Amino acid sequence: AMAARPTDRFENVSAMQEALSRFLRNRESVALSAAALRTLQGAQRKAQEAQPGSESKLRNAVYARFADAFAAFKQALVMWPVNVDAKKGAKQSARGLAEFALRHGDLGLAEAQQGSWLAAWLAEGPANK
Repeated sequence: AMAARPTDRFENVSAMQEALSRFLRNRESVALSAAALRTLQGAQRKAQEAQPGSESKLRNAVYARFADAFAAFKQALVMWPVNVDAKKGAKQSARGLAEFALRHGDLGLAEAQQGSWLAAWLAEGPANK
């Protein structure tokens, strides 16, 4: 509304109200995506620390973090289906879990998660790949 260049301003009050309304509707999804990203990054750090053959308690903690991140990204998508960060994060979470499971010999889990990652990737549509 107060941009220096007129072309950067809203055309009218209705356009500004709509932009503000859209922001308010979607901010919870954006906040949830940001929290899920922190969880995903923690899972990725723990996954790098865990060596193949690590005790099951550590592996289970890594799996839980990836699963928590995936679930939060999916919930953010329920709130706002076009949340690009949530789509990307859900795919990264499923893929990270699948790769970790594969490295640690949990082949059934790796296969199941790879299917989730593939489904998330396909759901994005060809234009977003």
